[in-house]
Amino acid sequence: QWGFTQQYQEGLLINARAETVLSKPSFRDSMRHCRCVIPAAGFYEWNKAKEQVSFRMPQSKILYMAGIWQPTAKEKQFTILTTSPNDSVSPVHDRMPLVLMPERKSRLRLATFPVF
Repeated sequence: QWGFTQQYQEGLLINARAETVLSKPSFRDSMRHCRCVIPAAGFYEWNKAKEQVSFRMPQSKILYMAGIWQPTAKEKQFTILTTSPNDSVSPVHDRMPLVLMPERKSRLRLATFPVF
């Protein structure tokens, strides 16, 4: 399931800031022990006019986003790590998924990470 449930609040935590993930109790253990890779055809953000803007990797049909997961009694939950936007995304939004670049993918040894 996409999103971490929160013990004392309603709603899901669907993103975690890569810069502060280790300092947040909700994410700390998952960042240390439960990292994952989230394949997708692309992602989208909403611009100021509330319009959906899609982003894809031009050189690949799939992009890989960094994520973390946690087990629960019912299922495994995951959330996407976010970072500052690159030049393509910054005119639309102030955050974006942490995209794992294809040339670095092999060094990550994807087989060691669960894929959601």
